[in-house]
Amino acid sequence: MLWVDHPCYFGPDRRQANKLRLHDRRRENRAAPPPHLPTAMRQLRMYVIDACGAGAQAFANRTRALAALAQAVDEPEAAETLAALAKTAAHGGDRDVRGLLYQGLERAHAALRTAH
Repeated sequence: MLWVDHPCYFGPDRRQANKLRLHDRRRENRAAPPPHLPTAMRQLRMYVIDACGAGAQAFANRTRALAALAQAVDEPEAAETLAALAKTAAHGGDRDVRGLLYQGLERAHAALRTAH
């Protein structure tokens, strides 16, 4: 699985490898191996700072992508916790839910089964 980490998109590479891309808007291929899950979860902490108002949706999208990554690397408990965290961020509205997001990240780290 390849992964894209770009300010506009964070998640698995959605392009088909053998597909002819005549109208592809990407100028460069940013697909790389997926990030190490614990590292990506620690990096997610930095995105909590902007997780108010419009930034909450960007945080929720990034958290959903990490939930998919956790599922792919056989960490179902962490995936569930991250998915719930994404819902909290997405439904926060104009409220300041950053305290809840930090607590959710702590729970997600605790849910990792393998020692990283």
